[in-house]
Amino acid sequence: MKKDLSVREKGKILFAKLQELDNNGMLSKAKSRADVATMVGYTTERAKAGYSWVSNLISRGNLSETVLEWSPSGKMIAEYHVVKSPDYDYQET
Repeated sequence: MKKDLSVREKGKILFAKLQELDNNGMLSKAKSRADVATMVGYTTERAKAGYSWVSNLISRGNLSETVLEWSPSGKMIAEYHVVKSPDYDYQET
C-alpha cells in the first residue's frame, strides 16, 4: 500500500531543494517569496501555501530575506539565503 508523505517529510524534501538552490547560486535569482516557493516546486494552485512556507522559514530564522529595493509599483525586491536547517527531528509532546 502506498502511503502519502507526512508534512514533516515534505518539509525535509522542500528544504533540501532550497539548500541545493542556495548552494548552486540559483536562489539568488529569486526576487520575492513567491519566486522562492515556485523554485522549490510549489505550483500556481498552491501559491498561498508556498508563500506561507517561505514566510514561516523567514520568521523562524531558517531563511534570510534582505530587501534590496522597492519597485515603482511598491513591490519589495529581495535577496534570499539559507541560514540554518529547520529542526525536523523534534518530538511532539
